[in-house]
Amino acid sequence: MSIIVRRRRLMSGNELDVSDSLAWEDGLPRPRWDLIETWVASHCDPDAWRGALEAAARQWLAELGPALGGGYETAESDNFLALAPQGDETGRRLVHFGERCRSALLLGAAVGPQRGRRLRRLR
Repeated sequence: MSIIVRRRRLMSGNELDVSDSLAWEDGLPRPRWDLIETWVASHCDPDAWRGALEAAARQWLAELGPALGGGYETAESDNFLALAPQGDETGRRLVHFGERCRSALLLGAAVGPQRGRRLRRLR
C-alpha cells in the first residue's frame, strides 16, 4: 500500500480547501481529518463547525468520485452524505434510509430501555 500526502498548503486564509490535506493511498484520497478539524477550529466560530466539516466532506467526495473512475454523484440529506452512481436512485434512497434509521435510534434513546422485543415498521 502506498501513501502519499500532498503538503503544498492545507488551507489558506478563510477559504476551506481540503485538496492539499488528502493522503492518497492506492490512488484514493483519504482526508486527514485531524488537519481539517484543526483548521476549522482555528478559523470558524463553533456555530459554523458543522457546516465547515460538511463542506470538507463534500470536497472529499468530489475528489473520490473521479478517483473511483467517474460516474458518481453526491447525495445528501440533513444528516448524511453519500457517494453513489450517477443518475441512479441509490444515493437518494441511501440517505433517506440513513435518516429513517437515525430517527428510529433517537426515538429509542428517548423512550429508554424496554423489556422484550419491540417491533417497529419503518416506512
